[in-house]
Amino acid sequence: MDNHPAEKSASIVQGQFMRLSERHAIAVYLRDGTRWVAEFNDGHIELMDATTWFGFHAGTLRYSHAHRAAALRSATALPKEVLEMIECLHQRLDAQAAEAGRGKVAVLEAAKRRWREIASRFRGQWSKHGSTFDT
Repeated sequence: MDNHPAEKSASIVQGQFMRLSERHAIAVYLRDGTRWVAEFNDGHIELMDATTWFGFHAGTLRYSHAHRAAALRSATALPKEVLEMIECLHQRLDAQAAEAGRGKVAVLEAAKRRWREIASRFRGQWSKHGSTFDT
């Protein structure tokens, strides 16, 4: 397990940290070729792909020149603490995706077993009645 997430994230995350208000900030960054937004809002942190985030917030940013200008003036490099939080969120997201994948595999394996049982029964019935159709 990686004991130094900040060192790892510093090499794979490039982006900006912007304060939208006193209790609301975002980190916009590139990680492994994907653009992300980490939103820090009143003590809550949420990860979202950048396209979705900007789609939800386009109206707010478009019609508030002062809001947009303040955010751009506050843009700084991503602080180490923010990088660490982002990396933890991504690790959690990766773990959830892996767990969901394992669940899907288990369902598919169960379905495959059931299909084999049905096919086996069908073959058994078919062999009892012969391999030709009665007309």
